[in-house]
Amino acid sequence: MGYIANKPFVKVSIGASDGNRVASILREGQTVPEGVADELLKSLEMRGLIAKVKDEDTTIEVVIPAGDPTDQWKGAELDAYAAREGVDIKGKTSKADKLAAILAAKQPAA
Repeated sequence: MGYIANKPFVKVSIGASDGNRVASILREGQTVPEGVADELLKSLEMRGLIAKVKDEDTTIEVVIPAGDPTDQWKGAELDAYAAREGVDIKGKTSKADKLAAILAAKQPAA
């Protein structure tokens, strides 16, 4: 079983409760990543911020808009476009960084 964000924005901490953690902000409908402590999952679920779903329900189909990517695209759309086109955007967390990497990959080699 997995979890998805149930509110417009949900903050989660990823990492061991006795070590370093990284904060992540999820948008409604996004899957809660692995590494969130069980205690935090229980607390977020009790407060209605996340919902438990079957693993097969956590996949959200993303429709890639027609044309070249723009800053109007959503992050998930940029992710799907990069995956389809084979553009490496690992480590890119912001929409701006993802878009820049995609546009750079589309430029012809000089």
